[in-house]
Amino acid sequence: MATIRRDDCCALGKWIYGAGGQRYGQLPLFSQLVEQHKTFHLETGRIAELVNAGKTEEANRLLQGESPFIRAGRAVVNTLNRLKQAVAGAAKSARIAQGVAAARPALPAGTAPAPAASGSAAAAAAQAKAGSAAQRTAAPAAAGPADGEWETF
Repeated sequence: MATIRRDDCCALGKWIYGAGGQRYGQLPLFSQLVEQHKTFHLETGRIAELVNAGKTEEANRLLQGESPFIRAGRAVVNTLNRLKQAVAGAAKSARIAQGVAAARPALPAGTAPAPAASGSAAAAAAQAKAGSAAQRTAAPAAAGPADGEWETF
């Protein structure tokens, strides 16, 4: 009974407290996933208690409809999918930014890049700022997850 309530014993829990936490723990969606996963296990424990107490009808009701157990499970799946999409998008942005940076010729130290085609120095500065911000945001996920990492739970 105690194990079913633990959120670190299942495949997802091991990933959350292991490689997933190390790689994505700084992301707000990841924190949300952790809390939702804990809730899921607490609800699962409630159902297991009912089954062990011989209250199978009540337990079966909690396995259907819009019970807290069902809502908790959906929340975990939805957040996990959103996290996967966010990480994939960040990795793609980082690859694009790296490709753009690699395509630009290196400038001598102390030389400013030429203004954007529009001729606006402000536009060029905004473009450079946006590019570096995107790179900083995407950097932790730049390598991207192994495809199989998301399929293990």
